[in-house]
Amino acid sequence: MCTYKKKMLQLGVAEEKRQVPKMLQKVLQFDVQITKKFVDIALRNSALRSLRNHAKFLEVSCHGIVWLAGWLTFIWLFNNKRPVSSSSESIDR
Repeated sequence: MCTYKKKMLQLGVAEEKRQVPKMLQKVLQFDVQITKKFVDIALRNSALRSLRNHAKFLEVSCHGIVWLAGWLTFIWLFNNKRPVSSSSESIDR
């Protein structure tokens, strides 16, 4: 924190909060509503309900980002477009 802010806080001057524009507030409210509806529908599905605990663990531990990046790397590395060679061809080399 800079010295100016420290001095202002010591003097009891409250820091002004940023004013969020009305349009952005509406977009954020819409995002919350749509996300809540999506999650409610997704949790009704029994297959996704069993994944809820795992997803919550990934969210809390912040391992979700690493997990996602790992899977994307795995897919990119092993998405081989070349046909698999037979064992007899590899012996001839």
